[in-house]
Amino acid sequence: MTPSISLCYFRKWKNHDIISFNWFTDDERYQQTFHLREDETWRLLCEDLEIHFLELAKVKKLDRQPKDALEAWLMYLNNLEGKEMEAIAM
Repeated sequence: MTPSISLCYFRKWKNHDIISFNWFTDDERYQQTFHLREDETWRLLCEDLEIHFLELAKVKKLDRQPKDALEAWLMYLNNLEGKEMEAIAM
């Protein structure tokens, strides 16, 4: 690879970390998305590099039906039982 070719030339890269604890305690959202930036200038390295954190402990507190496929999977991973699990399976 020559220096003139961008790192993002090849393909989009996403990392998904599913964690069973609350890492971001100051935010009630269960999904956090980060991009890589240069420390001093905050220049974005590439729009296609992303790191996602999915916090299962926050999903467990949701008192509703899943609103999308991601929530359904996260609820499944939390081992919900009873009516909630039955609704996800449908």
